[in-house]
Amino acid sequence: MTDYRKRPAFFSGSAGLISTLHDYVQFANMLAGKGLHAASGTRLISENTWRYLTTPQLNAAQKQGIDWPQLAGYSYGNLLRVLENPQRCMTNAPAEEFGWDGWNGPYFCVSPEDETVLVYLIQVCDCSNSDIARRLRAAAFGV
Repeated sequence: MTDYRKRPAFFSGSAGLISTLHDYVQFANMLAGKGLHAASGTRLISENTWRYLTTPQLNAAQKQGIDWPQLAGYSYGNLLRVLENPQRCMTNAPAEEFGWDGWNGPYFCVSPEDETVLVYLIQVCDCSNSDIARRLRAAAFGV
């Protein structure tokens, strides 16, 4: 078990984040709004930064290294999973859907096309990209 009161040996943007459901949803909604905070309309990141985060960056050889069937059709932007090929995806998510699935269970996805946001939190290691996340994503994007 990790003791979050101790200072980490190094900071990682993709490991050990502690937050609340409310803040996580606000973050996901900000990404759905291409950098705008939904409630206040305040710009938190530029649209260029948003585009940088959500643009697929992996080359063909790097994509070959993604061996999780649930991620078929996905690439990665800058720390975000980005759907590049909906035909290979195991659900009906639209092209350019993006999000993050953390090892300790947090999962979120955003459809920039219609600003749909799905946030799913569970405290189980290696579970965020499970069958339930795939089914929730299918329900969120319609059957």
